[in-house]
This record gives sequence, C-alpha cells and structure tokens, in this order.
Amino acid sequence: MKLNKINDLNKMDNLIFKDFSYLEQTINLHDFNKKRRMFRDELITEWLGSQRYVIDYNRMKINIEGKEFDFSGSYSGHKVIFIKSMEKVGIDIEMYTRISSDHIHLFASEDELNSLNPELESFSMLEKATLVWCIKESVGKLFNIGLSKGFDAFKLRKKEKFYLSTCLSLSYQRQIHIFYKMFDDYCIVFSIFPKFLKKISRGDNE
Repeated sequence: MKLNKINDLNKMDNLIFKDFSYLEQTINLHDFNKKRRMFRDELITEWLGSQRYVIDYNRMKINIEGKEFDFSGSYSGHKVIFIKSMEKVGIDIEMYTRISSDHIHLFASEDELNSLNPELESFSMLEKATLVWCIKESVGKLFNIGLSKGFDAFKLRKKEKFYLSTCLSLSYQRQIHIFYKMFDDYCIVFSIFPKFLKKISRGDNE
C-alpha cells in the first residue's frame, strides 16, 4: 500500500466535488440527506454536461458516450463527491465533526493512528481517526464489500512502508494506492490499484 497526499483536487478531471453548504439556511441536513440522490444526479449532470450517459447504480458503472467506467461516490454533511475510472475505484469523504471521539476505538486502533506519524503528526487525533475511517471505507468500496465485514476487515500498518492487513480470504492480493487530502473540517480519500494509475488524473501529488 502506498499513501499519497493530493495537493490539488482541481487538477483531477476524473473527479467532481461540490459543497452544498450554501443551502443550509433553506435545506437542513436531515432534509438534504433525504434528497441527496437528487443533488447527486444534479452534480453528475453538471459534471458531464451535454454528454450522453447511463448510470447503473447496482454495478456502480457509468456509460458515457458508449464508453463504460467504474465510479464511486460519497457524502458527508452537505458535501458530495464522485470519481470515475477505467477500473475499480473507491472514494470516501467525511467531516471530522461526524466522527465521535468516544467511538474512535471502534474503528481505529492506537497502532493504526500511530502509523500515520510523522506524515500527519501535526493533525489532531480526531483528524487522523477520520482519515483511518475514510481509508477503510474507500478500500471496502474498492473490494466491493463496503464495511459489511466490519472495520477490522482491513487494518492499517506501518513498518518500513505502509501496508494493509486483512482477515478476508481474498482470491488475489494486489497492491493498493491510497490518495488523501486533509481540509480544515473534512478529509477525502480514494483508492485504486496501481496498474490503472495512468488511466486516472491524480492531480499534483507528492
């Protein structure tokens, strides 16, 4: 596993992100969550413009002008994000305030949090815990299992390098590249198999 920092989301033409927080005064979070599929579709339409597309949400495929892509999406608060790729991809977004400090131990061990140092040493425990949450959500989507096997299905480790251990009986083992971006109030993570890195715009990564 390789952990990479994303410097500029705006350079990623395979990704679309929108913060609908400007609607907070007219649509509270409860109502927004009930209507978020409408906002999701609005965002995709805005993203693809006049291109013809068909979405299969069961298979997480999107056909654009006769060409099929995998895609992944996520929500947190009023924020919505999507990414498309020629092959499997998983993405997650989460606001720090959506993570309870009392529940960190349920999804992120002390070893996992410590593994993020020194890369994220300046970030708070809650910020690092949110990153661990997003990594596991993202990788779960990449492997088509989500969090159905629990947070312990994947564990973040670091010796000389980062790696993910798993309790799952996978029919194959593949290296995973994980990309993250930390903001003041939320973080974004997406994961992809390295074979397909050249087929996706990653932005200005370190």
